[in-house]
Amino acid sequence: MSAATGSASLERSIGLGRVLFQSVTTMAPGASVMFGLGLVMVYIGKAAPLAMLVGAAAAVCIAITIGQFARKIPSAGGFYSYAVAVIGNEAGFLVGWAYNFTYIAGVCLSALNSYSSSRGSPTSA
Repeated sequence: MSAATGSASLERSIGLGRVLFQSVTTMAPGASVMFGLGLVMVYIGKAAPLAMLVGAAAAVCIAITIGQFARKIPSAGGFYSYAVAVIGNEAGFLVGWAYNFTYIAGVCLSALNSYSSSRGSPTSA
C-alpha cells in the first residue's frame, strides 16, 4: 500500500506451488478413501481397481479445475470466491455454506469408515 495514494494492489501471480497447495488442501478430506481401501474392496469386490481409477480421474479433473480458477481469480475465498465471481453473491453464499456442510459430512463419514474398518468385514458372522 502506498502512503501517498492510499490504495492497495495485489500482485496477480500464482505459481505451481500455490496451485498445488490449494489443490491438496481442497482434496485432503477425500484422502480417507485411501485409508479405507480395504473396506472399499469388501463392498465393491473385483471392481475396486476400476472404482479407484475412476476416483483418481475425478480427483485429477477437480485439481485441474481448481488450478484454472486459482489462476483467473486469485483470492483467499476458495470456492466461495469463484462462485461469487462467476455466478453472483447469492450463489457464493450457498456454495460457501454447502462446502462447510460437506466438510462436516466428510469428517462424519471418515469416522464411520474408521469405526466400520475396526469392526471387521460386514460379511463375517
